Amino acid sequence: MATTYNVDIQVCLTPKYHTTIPQITYGYDDVVINTINLEIPCILSLNTDFDQGIHSFWIEFLNKNYNDSQLDKGIDMAVIIDSVTIHNITVDRFKWAGKYYPNYPEDYPNKEPMLQPHTYLGWNGRWILEFDVPVFTWIHRLENLGWLYTI
Repeated sequence: MATTYNVDIQVCLTPKYHTTIPQITYGYDDVVINTINLEIPCILSLNTDFDQGIHSFWIEFLNKNYNDSQLDKGIDMAVIIDSVTIHNITVDRFKWAGKYYPNYPEDYPNKEPMLQPHTYLGWNGRWILEFDVPVFTWIHRLENLGWLYTI
C-alpha cells in the first residue's frame, strides 16, 4: 500500500474589474475543481491526499479581452493572488513560488513566456504553484531552514 500525505492549501484571491466579472477555473495536477465568476474576494481551498512526488495547484484566468484594459482611464480586469496558506502557514514566499504563464494578445510586444514571482494575473493564462509531497519538506527547502536528513 502506497503512503499518501494530506495537503491543505488555501489561496486568497481578489478580483479587479470594471464591467465584466473575471472568470477562473482552478484545480490540482490534471484535475479541475471548479470554474467560478470571481465577483468578490474569495478563498480557493484544496484539501486532499497526494502520493509522494511533485504536484501542482493552478488557477487559470479565462475571460479577459482587449477592451477590459484601459490603462489611460485606470481601468483593468485582473485576478490578484493575495496569499497562499499551506497547513495554516501563510508565507509570502508561497505565492511568489508560483509561475504565471500568460496568454498575450497577438500584437502585444515583449512576450515573456513565464513570469515569476507574479501575483497579478493581468492576462488570460495559468498560474501554477508546484510543490513536493510531503509538503513540509518542500516548505523546509523553500524557506531555506537548513539541512534535511533524507534516506
